[in-house]
Amino acid sequence: MKLMRSNKFIKIFYHLNAAEKVAFRKWVHSPAFNKQEVLTRLFDFLYGLDPEKEAHFLDKNVLFAQAFPETPFHLPRLRHLLSDLMQLMEAFLVYRHRQQKDLDFKLDLAAAYRAMKLEEPAKEALAAAKLLFEQQTLHDITHLEQAYRLQWMTYSLQAQGDRAEAQNLQALNDSFDLAYLAGKLKHACRVLSYQGMFSKQYDTGLLNKVLEYLEGKPELLKEPALGLYFYYYQAMTRPDQAAESFAKFKQYLFDFQPIFSISETKDLYILAINYSIKRLNTEDKAFYLQETFDLYKGALEQGVLMEKGQLSPFTFSNIVAVALGLGLDAWTDQFITDFSPKLDEKWRKAQTDYNRSRWYFQQKAYRKAADLLVADDFDDLHLNLSAKVLLLKVYYHLDEMQLLDHLIKRFKTFLSRKKVMNYHQENYHNILRLMQRLVDLNPYSEKDKNKLRHEVEKTELLTEKAWFLEQLGAP
Repeated sequence: MKLMRSNKFIKIFYHLNAAEKVAFRKWVHSPAFNKQEVLTRLFDFLYGLDPEKEAHFLDKNVLFAQAFPETPFHLPRLRHLLSDLMQLMEAFLVYRHRQQKDLDFKLDLAAAYRAMKLEEPAKEALAAAKLLFEQQTLHDITHLEQAYRLQWMTYSLQAQGDRAEAQNLQALNDSFDLAYLAGKLKHACRVLSYQGMFSKQYDTGLLNKVLEYLEGKPELLKEPALGLYFYYYQAMTRPDQAAESFAKFKQYLFDFQPIFSISETKDLYILAINYSIKRLNTEDKAFYLQETFDLYKGALEQGVLMEKGQLSPFTFSNIVAVALGLGLDAWTDQFITDFSPKLDEKWRKAQTDYNRSRWYFQQKAYRKAADLLVADDFDDLHLNLSAKVLLLKVYYHLDEMQLLDHLIKRFKTFLSRKKVMNYHQENYHNILRLMQRLVDLNPYSEKDKNKLRHEVEKTELLTEKAWFLEQLGAP
């Protein structure tokens, strides 16, 4: 039996929600979009299936028999039918997407009437689009792009009307500039984040000219979608203006958040958080640790970090780390309790156990931390590695030297067998090497302590540097 669950149409159809499936069924049954009875027959069979409980009915022979009763099986013919259904699906999805965007729909309608040289209906559709535009509460980049589309359609209808001169050329030019400048700056900020992650350089085209132009026209920065991304870019690339620019960016974010979509607000918070995290390795660590926490807390309160009601494991773990770094033990305890149910079920237990063990570690409840860390398998590689590092420290504090020695050996073997990026390999090997040195250290020799302290300080790639130095005490 060969199931066809990997077929593109079948995968996408069963991804639709119930309302979308009903709407698509009407689409398939409409003679305006589909005149093939065989397509309707095959679709109705798929529509009535539960893909989890009745997966065996997705067998290619069963599907073909439903479409062509009493006809010998022919796989290319079945594939052609599913391809036709996929074309219907794509037309349906595009139509639904455009229909839900009322303003764009009206502009498309105006363009369609204009192409038919029906001037009055085109003007009516354009007027309706302008009214929708004026009623909008959002004022993000999409708003600027729509402003340009409105000006362009106004110009197009004027030109089609054989007028001697279009009346909105300046407005057309200004709206185009604003949309382009905002889009260019937003993309530049996106490029910055990718460069930070992958150490890759990108050709930014006219960006330097854009920045120079805006520096000469500061009044344009009053436009929130321009000012936000301009000040963020300056904070990231101009160390001499970093603090001032980031403060302006943050002020814009808090002041203008209501006029940005939830998805864009989320992106802006993530940009701000990433900036603050990057600054944690500077002399302003304490300040930016608080900044990072305030940003995370604000984003949680606004609900912009949630995706379909769920919080990502990465964000969950980061928030715990920042809150513990500030010593907010009670807040962290409540956060873990409140938000662990909002993790994907697949990661929930491992993330909850690991982060609860971090909380126990901070409370110096080392035995409770060890119990959680040993009990969970931590399937995710990076979570597994982080849990092993935490368990190393737990065993050290419990003075469980035999268990610690065994874990060091197992950790080394684990690293040799797993594909871990060079950056992480070096960091974990440094931790293991220095942990062994710490275990073997003569606790009564200040000379040996100073020597190890110096070695820890000069080790560049060491995420646990602060913990090692704490164990070695002040010089």
